[in-house]
Amino acid sequence: MQEMAALSRGDMPLLLRRCVEAPGHSGFAGRFVLAIHLANRDAAKKSVPALRDLQKSQDAKVRLLAAFGVVFLVPDDQAGMDHIVSLIKDAQSPLRKDALLLARYCPDQPSLREALMPLLKEKDLKVREAALRIILSSKDKKSPAVASAIKECLTEPNLDFRLSVAEKARVAGHSKLVLPTFIELISGPDIERKTSAAMNLRYMDLQEFGDAAKPALMPLIESLKDELQDEFHNLRLNAAYALGKFGSNGKAALPALKMALSEPDLGVRQAVMEAIKEIEGAP
Repeated sequence: MQEMAALSRGDMPLLLRRCVEAPGHSGFAGRFVLAIHLANRDAAKKSVPALRDLQKSQDAKVRLLAAFGVVFLVPDDQAGMDHIVSLIKDAQSPLRKDALLLARYCPDQPSLREALMPLLKEKDLKVREAALRIILSSKDKKSPAVASAIKECLTEPNLDFRLSVAEKARVAGHSKLVLPTFIELISGPDIERKTSAAMNLRYMDLQEFGDAAKPALMPLIESLKDELQDEFHNLRLNAAYALGKFGSNGKAALPALKMALSEPDLGVRQAVMEAIKEIEGAP
């Protein structure tokens, strides 16, 4: 891997030239981080002086990537973080979204958190989603302020944006907060959104949520029967697994699940058997 070799000998100009020319700076970040892990983080720190020199480059992309490199290797480097944050705050900067992509690798910087929270009210949904993604990977992901920001994002009329927010928030531990969004989507007509909602519901403790989860039960049962639209079986498979998560509260799904035992797709049959086992074996 040429990036690792360049990093290990401190050849930052070569590394950055290769990565600046690569498609997308998130790709650069991934390659940079991988190179450090494959090499040795302590040894890689000898590249920091070269990175600091590159922060004076005339090329704005190189300055951004060099700043990221310094912050990644020296997390308390305020100058590098200030440069990334300044681009994130600048709505007119052509590198703003690139800075947001890179910031995902250093989510717990205090100045970054302060810059991100106002972005959750931006009109640009991609910027809002990028900011939320970073916040939900930080140590503050369960704070009341973050929960409030998620609630506000979930009032947006754009269903795909709300789905994306709900998915990220579920993974970060806000399952109960986003449950109504998944119930709305599993009850809707769009097959792709229904499938995504079922896939998220299967990873939630629906039995623990009690009455709050009940509105999802019938739409999931209907999704299990939906052979005409579900060409690739994904909706039925995820619906079956999700029904199992109701435990003893999912007994109304047993007739539909037992009928689905004759389903020709092996994956769906296995999900159905697992769901029946979970419901019948629940206390």
